[in-house]
Formats: sequence, C-alpha cells, structure tokens
Amino acid sequence: MSECDPVMQGEGGSDESASGGVGTGNVGRHALVGIDARPDLELVGVWVSSEAKAGRDAGELAGLDRKLGWRQRNDVDAILALAPDCIVHTAWPTTG
Repeated sequence: MSECDPVMQGEGGSDESASGGVGTGNVGRHALVGIDARPDLELVGVWVSSEAKAGRDAGELAGLDRKLGWRQRNDVDAILALAPDCIVHTAWPTTG
C-alpha cells in the first residue's frame, strides 16, 4: 500500500486518511473539492504561497458554498506539524 492509499488505516483504527493540501490555484481548488467529497479522506490543513490567501477558509478558496473549517497557512512547517498521512501537492513552481 502506498502512503497515500485512501483505504489505509490510520492510528486508532480509523479508516480516514489525513490529507494536507498544498496550493489553492486552478488545480488546487479542484483537489480540495475532491478531498472534501471523499468520506475516507479528512482535510487537516492547506498551505498557500500568498499572504492574501493566508487566513482564509479552504472552502472559500475552493469555491464551495460553505466553510471547511481550515484556514490557509503560508508556513510549510505548520502544515507538516499536523502530520498528514498524505500531501496533495498542486502548487506551480515559480521559475526565475
């Protein structure tokens, strides 16, 4: 089983996998909607690259009609400290 297999059991026998999202742009929005739609996945945090998005609810940035209860953070270490089972990386790298 891969580390991101959604049917793997987490600690305590839970059938949910804790997922962290990275990026809320064109692809990231759809990833958040997909994570939210899956009862076997639990969103535990979302990282954003811009200060303008930091502090806003993940549901708002995903274009949902409701809040998901997770404010965006622009601190990677804070997201990693949540110990997600899986990270969905959708951020587009900036090239110089």
